[in-house]
Amino acid sequence: MIPHLVLAASLVLAPVGTGVRAADSSAGGTGHGFSTSVSLWESTGNTTWSHDASAAEPRFGNPTSRLEYDSVNATILELRGRLELPAGVFLELAYGAGDADDGRLTDTDFASALGADAFGTTVAGAHAYSESESALDGDSVHYFDARLGREMFRSRDNRSRAGLALRYLDWTEQYSARGVNQTLCTAPGRLCLPGGTVAFGDREVIHNDARWRAVFVGIWGQHRMNDRFELSARLAFSPLVDLSSDDRHLLRTDLAQDPSFRLTGQGRAATARIEASYRFTPRLTAGLGARYWWMEVRNESRGFTAFPTGAAPFSARLNSFESERLGVTASVTYTFGPVD
Repeated sequence: MIPHLVLAASLVLAPVGTGVRAADSSAGGTGHGFSTSVSLWESTGNTTWSHDASAAEPRFGNPTSRLEYDSVNATILELRGRLELPAGVFLELAYGAGDADDGRLTDTDFASALGADAFGTTVAGAHAYSESESALDGDSVHYFDARLGREMFRSRDNRSRAGLALRYLDWTEQYSARGVNQTLCTAPGRLCLPGGTVAFGDREVIHNDARWRAVFVGIWGQHRMNDRFELSARLAFSPLVDLSSDDRHLLRTDLAQDPSFRLTGQGRAATARIEASYRFTPRLTAGLGARYWWMEVRNESRGFTAFPTGAAPFSARLNSFESERLGVTASVTYTFGPVD
């Protein structure tokens, strides 16, 4: 990933000579201005993953198991600093963290037609033989976000400007699922609890840590409506995403607990952000906006690893692992040094 990062940085910072007005030391500030902002991101998130172990055990279906973490709400506090450098170059660093609540885990397991016959399920053929729901509580979200960018174009009236940015994002979500509500079981007492069973109270039954690391190349633009109002937008895409996720299934005595499963792979990602801001003074600005993050890994042939107790780990195909988070933002920014 480091060679790709260096190449992308050189492309972002390379000089340009076309456009309405190429950024130079006078377009984009005289350099060394600094601003700091505090924002809240009121968001909801979803994570879904599934794997296929049918090649190792033909009685399992494809997918073998699917876990869906739905409607995980989080209020995230973010601190951000931005340093303006000569030639329209800027550096931004941000850290965000928040507790997540609400949400639901749906855990579904599948059998093949061979498995349905072997397990003596009440439904013939390939099907989902077990489905359970658990409440999510005690979850958390945190991330580190770095952007190195450059203003590439500015309109002659200085109201509009745009540029490129290289971005690195390290994003972690932690989920804690508690209790079991068995909504479906076609092999009661053998593979799952009877349907309708509610068990384990507030006890933690599954814990997941998912960490995404990605390098993005993006575009950004700003348009000042008047001396007070400004609109801004950012779009970024990454073909360089790395996933590492540990799953602990705390009710499974046949599995290790640190972790029970490990999910890894490389994939892609996209993010978007829009904001409308109002300048109260030349240095103090407040904004309202929206933000969306999405990351995905698909078809990793050995992306799923299980750690059984008393046996060697084994690998299987990770069909997919996908996370997204979206919501509204509110921010306050204060600028030190030169202002436009």
